[in-house]
Amino acid sequence: MEISVLVEPIKNNGYRATVLTPAPLVAEAPTRDEALARLRTLIHGKFSKAEIVRMEVSVPGETHPWKSIAGTW
Repeated sequence: MEISVLVEPIKNNGYRATVLTPAPLVAEAPTRDEALARLRTLIHGKFSKAEIVRMEVSVPGETHPWKSIAGTW
């Protein structure tokens, strides 16, 4: 799985690594590499017994994309 991670310096000469999606996980450490290593451990723990799925949810008032052609043939 490839994910996007925001790495930013913080006060007291440390770094914060934040997973942007799919779960809000944050790790802080004195060095950039250590922050990423801690985040990697959090990610592994979070997703070791989980799965990521995509699902579509209809929104009230939203028409189905095929509704306009339904029954034409």
